[in-house]
Amino acid sequence: MSFVICTTDPAETDPLLKIWRLIKRKTIDPSQALFSLDIIGLQDSQTKRILNAINICREYISEGHFIYLSWSSIQQIDNIPKYAKDFWSFRTSAYKFEVKPFRRKGRIKGLEDLRKQIQETKEFIKKVEKQKKPKMSLLASLYFNLGEQAYKTSDLELSLKSWKKAEKLYHQIGDKRNLSGTLGNIGNVYKSKGDLDEALKYYKEALKIDREIGYLQGIITDLRNIGNVYKDMGEKEKAEEVLRELKVLKSKK
Repeated sequence: MSFVICTTDPAETDPLLKIWRLIKRKTIDPSQALFSLDIIGLQDSQTKRILNAINICREYISEGHFIYLSWSSIQQIDNIPKYAKDFWSFRTSAYKFEVKPFRRKGRIKGLEDLRKQIQETKEFIKKVEKQKKPKMSLLASLYFNLGEQAYKTSDLELSLKSWKKAEKLYHQIGDKRNLSGTLGNIGNVYKSKGDLDEALKYYKEALKIDREIGYLQGIITDLRNIGNVYKDMGEKEKAEEVLRELKVLKSKK
């Protein structure tokens, strides 16, 4: 494997965008590279700018299918959820590192690729569960990913089963941010199954948690989901009430 090191130049505070441009120009093969960013020792203002930029461009990691490592001090880790909340929650997408880093060439092309991913995730879950003291956060992340993979193949039963296991694990370890996201996904499954009452129940549970932790983007997503369910139920007044609150929140972003 080749190693591409992205240095932290104070004048260049958008490392993921830089990596993305290299990939798009075909300067680098992301399946044969590991990108490393060292923010240890930077001033707080520099760290904040870099984390904000990473938060905005976090989707480039999944889009480019590349491995990204960020080196930081213990004090800086505490600041990541403050300045890069979405990126911090997005970490659950990195799930398989065994003898060598897990690499996938190119983008997902079809159903067969998804099925292979599902099988790999299931096998890895079995390995983790066989450990004497399996890491709960890792298992929760794996079940969350399995739910996403199954949902993309329209396997609603597997996605529901996987996300409910993730829900239980996130609840046990007290990870409210990922718990709310999982509850929202469960609501999506029930909505896809046509069970609007159950969908509404889970969306409201997600909203309650996001309000509790003050996660604005999560609240906006939850309200949008709730409004859509009310609309599908024919509850126009309730849908409009949610829409009004949604507009107020969006104006605060």
